Amino acid sequence: MRERLVRELQRAIEDLLKPAAERNDRHSAVKAAERQAIAYTWYRWTQELFCDAVGLTIGGPCFLRAFSGYLGTMERGDFYRVPADLRYSTHPVKWLRIKLLIERAKGAGFCEVAQEVQEEWNAVATTMSVTEDYHGFYDRSFEQWVLKAVNDMLVEADPRSCSADEADGRQGAPGPGLIVSVLNRAWQAHGEDPEGYAAWETAAIGELLSAPI
Repeated sequence: MRERLVRELQRAIEDLLKPAAERNDRHSAVKAAERQAIAYTWYRWTQELFCDAVGLTIGGPCFLRAFSGYLGTMERGDFYRVPADLRYSTHPVKWLRIKLLIERAKGAGFCEVAQEVQEEWNAVATTMSVTEDYHGFYDRSFEQWVLKAVNDMLVEADPRSCSADEADGRQGAPGPGLIVSVLNRAWQAHGEDPEGYAAWETAAIGELLSAPI
């Protein structure tokens, strides 16, 4: 079923890129090939965005923070790539992945951390004078179709969702929820007391390892 959902997204994107009228000449053939290349590229991109969404669903705010830090070497390539690098690439531009994940985080109620991450990336983009340009490989008109495809894939996969308590870092019962809770609390502890974080982490890991399975 997941394969079908991706194919539907590819067809929708190709339809969005089609002009109202086409000529039967070499120029039209070139444009058609470009549309096919973009649609094909989205086959792999959708898989990555789905994985991003699964991580956020399970981990909540801690995933968004860790994901942003992992992706964000904050080089120009994180924000912009030339068309030749986008064509048939395995991953979307990092800035685009973060933007889509931020919107998903806001929808899940993680507005504070989403805003924080958004401001960090926007500040770096402004400093680098980066202009958002995906050379036709992404457009705002794609968004509703991309979100629909990823949401449908999530329904099919049915990953365990992070609870409100886990997202807030409240101590939970032993099991997967406890790990998620500790990870979210870890980011809070570091923000509240960076110098004392190492000691906090050691104690938290000890408690986690001693908790009954």
